[in-house]
Amino acid sequence: VLNRIEGTIPDTCCNLFKKVDGFEHRKSEKLFVENDISEKFNGFSANGYEYQDSKIFSHNLFVENTHQWKGQHGVYRFKKSSSNSSYRFYYGPMIIAESGSVGCKKLGCKKLGCKGGLGCKSKGGDNKQQLNFMNDENNNEEVSALNKHFGLRKLFEREKNDYKYIKNNNSDSMSEFVKDNYEKITEQFEKDIDSIYSNGLAFDCLLDLPPHTNMFTQGLLFSSNGQSKIKLANDTSENKDLRLFLSRFDLWYFPKVKGLFTQILELLYLIPIIGWILKSLFGKKKNEIKGTDIISEENIENLTSVYEKDFNEQSKSYEENKAEIELFKKNYLSKVPVTIAFKKKQSWWDKLWYGQQYNFYTYFANGMKK
Repeated sequence: VLNRIEGTIPDTCCNLFKKVDGFEHRKSEKLFVENDISEKFNGFSANGYEYQDSKIFSHNLFVENTHQWKGQHGVYRFKKSSSNSSYRFYYGPMIIAESGSVGCKKLGCKKLGCKGGLGCKSKGGDNKQQLNFMNDENNNEEVSALNKHFGLRKLFEREKNDYKYIKNNNSDSMSEFVKDNYEKITEQFEKDIDSIYSNGLAFDCLLDLPPHTNMFTQGLLFSSNGQSKIKLANDTSENKDLRLFLSRFDLWYFPKVKGLFTQILELLYLIPIIGWILKSLFGKKKNEIKGTDIISEENIENLTSVYEKDFNEQSKSYEENKAEIELFKKNYLSKVPVTIAFKKKQSWWDKLWYGQQYNFYTYFANGMKK
């Protein structure tokens, strides 16, 4: 019987000389639990037992006849065996998410003049939410002009830049965060399991653990009884014909394209007396735009129209792809837990006192026969 798996971050507040990087601590904790479970399984094996099956159950906690919360525990069953099996437990790859980029050139790297099809009329900076598709052909004229001005959307490859909409394969569809970091995840996964294979072990099964958070709830069990080597499915799936692409986009609140007059005016605002006069005549400078990731009703309508077009142009029936789908099912072994750490936005003061902190999330990739 196993208690729930818990994670803790040591408190380093007020100790400027011993800061704990949240990712490094979590990685160390992950390795500790992997080793602990592996040792428990190998201990039973040394006494002539072989892993059979397991199940996670819940139990209630009552303090003075008052219900406090619901806990979790795992029951793991072993059977007598004449062979001496070896086991290795693995939570799956763990990586830090790549920092995003806004396009071919980051904002601020180009002077803002009157070019890119904008003329001298100001565009952007009006707190208007715009759909900016990766495929610039889907964008309206204003967004295309702004993209050209800021040096965005120059390169587009559907397989790399659009959503992959996979259906009818009975496998676990991947989170966009997994897709965005797939190369890094695959590299870490192959590095981790190569060391497991070198000890003569193969994939046995997906093992459930008593959950406490969304982390450390499942992992891969490798053993000397395993029959298969496992690999991560290609990020574009195992077969191109199974995929349908949907137009990917970002929500943009474009900065204002500033003509020469606007640039001069902003400089004059910085001069105390002249700035005061200008504020009296023209008012204060507009507040900084603060966007939202909630898609506006107008953009929902536009997006629905684009997606409908994507579906109608690309959709294929299940029967047309039946052979490829069955092949995918045949080679599918297991979902693979993937833990991604996202750096928290912190002030320099927080970093000074607490060290770099992260938010951790567990997603899944598809594990295929190698």
